[in-house]
Amino acid sequence: MASDKFIQFGCWNNLNGVFCLKSVMTKLSKHLSENTNTRFIAISGDNYYQYKVKDKTKKEEGGVNIINTELLKKGFDLLPNDIPINMIMGNHDLVTSTITKNYYVNTTDMVDDRCTILRNQMSFVYSKPNISYKLFQFQMIGNTLILMFDTSMYESINIVNDSYLKCYRAYFEINGFPDDIDPEHFSLESLLSHQKKNILAIIQEKVDLFQHMVLIGHHPIIQIKNKKDQNKCVSDIDENIQSLLRSIFEATHLDKYYYLCSDLHLYQKGNIQITFDDSQMNIQQYIVGTGGTDLDTLPISPPPCSISNINYQIIEQNHACGFLECTIKEEEEPSFAFIVAESEATAESEATAESEATHDMAKGGKRYTRKTRRHRKPRKPRKKTRKHGKKTRTRK
Repeated sequence: MASDKFIQFGCWNNLNGVFCLKSVMTKLSKHLSENTNTRFIAISGDNYYQYKVKDKTKKEEGGVNIINTELLKKGFDLLPNDIPINMIMGNHDLVTSTITKNYYVNTTDMVDDRCTILRNQMSFVYSKPNISYKLFQFQMIGNTLILMFDTSMYESINIVNDSYLKCYRAYFEINGFPDDIDPEHFSLESLLSHQKKNILAIIQEKVDLFQHMVLIGHHPIIQIKNKKDQNKCVSDIDENIQSLLRSIFEATHLDKYYYLCSDLHLYQKGNIQITFDDSQMNIQQYIVGTGGTDLDTLPISPPPCSISNINYQIIEQNHACGFLECTIKEEEEPSFAFIVAESEATAESEATAESEATHDMAKGGKRYTRKTRRHRKPRKPRKKTRKHGKKTRTRK
C-alpha cells in the first residue's frame, strides 16, 4: 500500500559550539534522497540559539546574551532547498531585551530592542520560497489532518506580556494584521482568540475528510525532565492550552490524537490522558528537540506522573540527535519512527563554526561554550632515580 511521509524536529539552529546540527542535516539529506515520498518537513520552533559571553562592563548575571546574525543565517542555509518546509516559532525565536534582561546584536555595543532574531529569520525565509514560516498552518495527507500552531502564547501571562508580545507584534507588522486583531489594541487575549478561531475553522472545514489528527507545537503538553539527577514532571503551558485542546476534542471526538513538539532537548515518546469532566482525551506525544543543539540529560527510570487533570507516562526515550519520520497510509493509523543522526566523524568542521561564533565578540569577552579536548600522544614515563651515596641507580 502506498504511503506518504513527513519529517518533524525542532531545537536545531545552534552553531555556537560542537553540537550536531551538521550531522542532522547530513542524515536528513540522505534520508530524503532515499525516501522520495516525503511530502514536507515540519520544524517545531527554536530556530536559533544565542550564546553568552562574560563582560565585566555589563551587570547581567551569568553572562551577556549575544545574537550572532551571521551564524543565524548559516543555520538556515543548511536547510534543504528542494522540499517544502513548514516552520513555527519557539520561545527562543521570540526573545528581545526587556526591563530585566538584555540581548545584544553581534557585540555588546548594540542592544537588541526590536526582536532581531525573529526579524532576521523572516528576512532569510523570504529568500527561500520552499519555507513557510507562520504562526499557524495546516496540511492534509490522505485521511490525516496536520495542524501546526504556536504554543509560546500559552506560557504564563507574565512571561508572554513581558517578553514575547513585542515580537508577536513584529510578526504581524511584517505579515500584516488580520481583520480580527486591532493593531491599536493588540493584546495576548486577541492573539489567543485569533489562533483558536483559525484552528477551529480549519477543523470544521475538513471534519468530513479526516480520520486522524496530528497536532504540532513547540512546547510539550507535559514532560519529565532530569534536574540535578531528579525527575521532574513539568509543563510550561498546561493551564493555558487546555481551553484550546478541549475545543479541539469537542469538535472531533477522536479516539486518539498525536502531538509532535520539541523544547526538551531529547527524544521522548509518551502517552497523555487529559480528563475533561466525564470524558478523556488520549494523546500520543512525541518530543523531538533533537535537531541540532546540545542535548539534555535523560530522566532516570521515570515513573508515570500527573499535573492537575493531565496524566503522563513515558514509553520510550533516546539521548541522541535526529528527527521523527511520520508515515501516513490510507485506512491505517499514522506511524512514527525516530531516526538517529550519526555521530560526528570529525569535530573539525563544527569547530570552524565555533571559531566563527567568537568573531565580533566584545573586547576581552569570553564565551561560554562546550570545548573539545585535542587528542595528544601519551607521554613516556619519566625515569625516576635514587641516590645511594655517590652512585645513582636508575629504576626501570
